[in-house]
Amino acid sequence: MSVPRPRKRLLVINHATTLGGASLSLEHILKSIDTSEFDISVYCRSDRQDFALHLESLGFNVIYGGSGPTPFAHFSGAEFPAFSVSAIANVARILRDCVGISRVLSKRFDLVIVNSMTLFWVGRLARSYGSRTAMFHRETFIRGRFGLRTGLIRHELLHGFDGVAYISEFDRSAAGDFRAASTVISDKVDPSAYADIGRRQARRHLGIPDGYYVLHLGGASRLKGPDTILRALELIDQEVSLIFLGAESSQDMSREGSYRGSRLRSHADDYGKLLQRLANSATLKERVLFRAASSDVNLYYLASDLVVFPSSSPHQARPIYEAGAARRLILLSDFPNTKEFARDGVNCVEFPPGDASALARRVNEAVRDPRMMQGLIQENLRLTLLNHDVAKLSGEVDRFLRGVS
Repeated sequence: MSVPRPRKRLLVINHATTLGGASLSLEHILKSIDTSEFDISVYCRSDRQDFALHLESLGFNVIYGGSGPTPFAHFSGAEFPAFSVSAIANVARILRDCVGISRVLSKRFDLVIVNSMTLFWVGRLARSYGSRTAMFHRETFIRGRFGLRTGLIRHELLHGFDGVAYISEFDRSAAGDFRAASTVISDKVDPSAYADIGRRQARRHLGIPDGYYVLHLGGASRLKGPDTILRALELIDQEVSLIFLGAESSQDMSREGSYRGSRLRSHADDYGKLLQRLANSATLKERVLFRAASSDVNLYYLASDLVVFPSSSPHQARPIYEAGAARRLILLSDFPNTKEFARDGVNCVEFPPGDASALARRVNEAVRDPRMMQGLIQENLRLTLLNHDVAKLSGEVDRFLRGVS
């Protein structure tokens, strides 16, 4: 009689705290891992527990780690000048977090995975305890004035990890990582979550009244371009309203905008106040429907008429595929890094980043002639089912984990 082989001990170190896109992507990955092969634990921050509690409700073992791990603040949408007080403080927090994470790593895991490029500093630390290491990259590279920090990150990806899973070929090429153990695993969606629920039914469930709605995701993060859609809304036909997912009120938007708005605190405070002022203006006050971040994001897609993702910087994000699965038109900022999955006039509508007038013009075109957009919607659905169906994920993750462990 054969003795069952003991499961490998797997530690996943997570950077995300809220119920957003990165969290949902990690949830999909965790669910796709073969639990007969791996005993999974997830290391999460304890100061902001939304996602950690959600994982516990799904039956995952969560290890709480204080206020860390601290992401290295040098990626598209978040950066500090290299020698600024903020950059130095960021590194100081990372050094502090090394102590807490080391206590967990000392328990000797077979494989340690970090859920973001911003946690590249964990790689060598985990290896010092004898663990194999892997990364789900997630972020888009940014180059500073001299490229020193980007060079450091690339070096650590290649020398601190046994393999890295990127979410696009664009990001893999930017890293210059063509090792056999590294791969591309794009974000996935569950098509069944968008089936058999009509717009009217979704609105009843969410308490959304009748009307024509544009959906904006990402809350008040400056990276997600909330100021662009609010400025555009002033120029969009009056019958169109905005579902602003990720903030419960204009006051909450102001707080979140200040928290996530800029590399300089004074500018961040100004950005939060700008968002609040725009949302409370006479022309918009009755047209913005605020909703907190939700694990039922699929219902918000289904309740909307079209989706906007006006990111201010290059950003790989889930809304392209989620809109595809929901059969909703998506309008997004025109950046090179999204061309792999979204092309203007093929499966989406693009506009210049930060150009509220262009966004408003494209929204008005879609509202006035929805039949013109049906071909884009159908092609995005086809590409989503072909490339981003969550049913494909278990095989991709299994091959990746076998290669790195």
